[in-house]
Amino acid sequence: MASVACATPNSGAAEEGRQAESATEGSASEPGGLGQDVGSSQGESAAAAMDAKLARLHGRLERIPGDPIPDKIIRGTHYWVSNELSQGLFHPFIAKAGGLFMGVGTDQCYLLAGWQGAESLVLMDFDRYVVALHRAYRAFFLASKDPEEFVAWWHPENQDDAMVLLKESVEDEALRDLTLEAFNKSAKLVRLRLSRLKRQYGGDGMGSFVTDPEQFARIRALYRSNRVFLVRANLVGPTAVQGIGEVLREFGMSPRVVYLSNAEQYFKYTEAFKQNIAALGLDDESRVLRTLSHLRHGFADGEQYHYNVQTGSSLVRYLEAGKLTSSSRMLREKRGTDIPGLSTLGDVQLESLK
Repeated sequence: MASVACATPNSGAAEEGRQAESATEGSASEPGGLGQDVGSSQGESAAAAMDAKLARLHGRLERIPGDPIPDKIIRGTHYWVSNELSQGLFHPFIAKAGGLFMGVGTDQCYLLAGWQGAESLVLMDFDRYVVALHRAYRAFFLASKDPEEFVAWWHPENQDDAMVLLKESVEDEALRDLTLEAFNKSAKLVRLRLSRLKRQYGGDGMGSFVTDPEQFARIRALYRSNRVFLVRANLVGPTAVQGIGEVLREFGMSPRVVYLSNAEQYFKYTEAFKQNIAALGLDDESRVLRTLSHLRHGFADGEQYHYNVQTGSSLVRYLEAGKLTSSSRMLREKRGTDIPGLSTLGDVQLESLK
């Protein structure tokens, strides 16, 4: 295994519910990272300016507190891994879109952000254990030179080394204990999930962060350059999403891709949710990705989820109309596609056809 010392980050704040440690080593212009292949000094200057802007952006994001810890979580279950099996349906709509990725969950965020070619990540969940698991992902990304090394950290024969690495990677005691607990409870499930991703997206042209060295290097470079913000955030919460939106407005930015998974199934479109979505400044170029496990919308082949892609401006308009109470009601107006279980809302175009 890679030396555990190479991933030790700088010290961070003690507040639980947001990323408390930052990595300042490395450069966004390293090969396979975030640097742009430009052939002129003008292009290099623009890339450097964007690097500086994103560094300032994430410095501001780190000050945002997490939402309150919920009294209970959905079904009393920590969703350590995604159980959506057809996320490749999203690929044509976000491929090489660039920009900022914002999403809930764990492994699926890295999968989608890799396809997007994201330049900045906001990874959020209302379950503090899911946020803690991202700290383990972070440590393993930083300690690995390629996808093979990264996957190996999750194997039982490397558990002792992994525990040492995590203890050294999280300075705050409370956050460290939470991260170790999350890792110990999830390692087997994550290992199986990553193995599935390797089989599913190995030779299909999409690739993934566990099969494609370039996608892996991009995610690693994002962590090395401190362009990943981890936060305990509730989509209907009072603090975190509002704070993220405020910072993005300061920098004249909005998410390019927002991944909601099937979280919308578990709450009504309350005023808090509407205000949180409005705060993000979503537009025609934004893509909102969601899944639903309601049979009436039609499932993708071989599983029990429907996949929907919506423009950000479309979601904003629906919510501003004030008549909707849920995503399922909104999807009554979806447009079907030639692919079972996939629909769109708004003027969605394939990124690869633009």
